[in-house]
Order: sequence, then structure tokens, then C-alpha cells
Amino acid sequence: MNFGTQQDAMSGHLYPSTEEQEQQMILRAQEESAQNAPRRSGP
Repeated sequence: MNFGTQQDAMSGHLYPSTEEQEQQMILRAQEESAQNAPRRSGP
């Protein structure tokens, strides 16, 4: 997940609060991985 650096750089210019953006992206990534995990391991 090297794209994090680019996201941080872009969000740094667009959004003043980078920490909130990072937290939101992390939460979304966790949710997506959680939803995709059972599908991949499923039949």
C-alpha cells in the first residue's frame, strides 16, 4: 500500500486535516477488507 504517500501529499494540499483523512481511509480499507475477506475465502 505505497499509494498512502501520494494520498497524504494530495490531501495535505486539498485538506488541512490530514489525520482525519488518514483515519477515514484506514477505516474504509478495514471495512472493505472485512467485506472482501469472507467472499474470497468463501466457495
